[in-house]
Amino acid sequence: MQHIKLISKRGLMAIILPFFLLPVAQAQKDTSTHCPQWLVSVFNTATLLPGHIFSKPVHPGITLGAEFRYNHHPRNQWLQTAKLGFSYHQYAQSVVQLYSEFGYRRDIWKGIGAELRIGAGYLHAFPATEIFKFKDGQYVKKTKLGRPQFMGGAALALGYQLPGNFWVKRIYVEDQFYLQMPFVKNYVPLLPNSVLHVGVGISLKS
Repeated sequence: MQHIKLISKRGLMAIILPFFLLPVAQAQKDTSTHCPQWLVSVFNTATLLPGHIFSKPVHPGITLGAEFRYNHHPRNQWLQTAKLGFSYHQYAQSVVQLYSEFGYRRDIWKGIGAELRIGAGYLHAFPATEIFKFKDGQYVKKTKLGRPQFMGGAALALGYQLPGNFWVKRIYVEDQFYLQMPFVKNYVPLLPNSVLHVGVGISLKS
């Protein structure tokens, strides 16, 4: 059993690792003229299928990340992100996310742009309630070290490129959907998450 668990963890890392090597490689290609754009967003998470824009109660979170461009065309942009996130779900779990996305952004009209991204990564879940396991004829409380898991999904975003040389370059809203797996192996193996982000893109170079 331990051997199987070791293989599954290695397989998980083999899937995730290429998503993070791509932004690192792209960062090395970026020149001083084209620096990465830093991303900051706050969001609300709901355990729902796609199509639900906002839900209550609010389960808050924050994401920090960087965006790297594969090209620098003013209207059509291919990009890669690397993100670190944290969210709190009052009744289920707290999670730490480490993931990357590949995406396409199209300028629509006067600084307004739309984009589509697909991504995957690592998710570490900390249950919100105590968990017990039956051992040696009695129930023993498990330590709250959390569970390593996989996340994969897609996002649609609408943003506005701010004019001028301000350090905040872009504001955006984003509808993200991802699957957390395996959530509860023999009960709910796939947990759907719909996430509404509001964020900014920041450039430290004017």
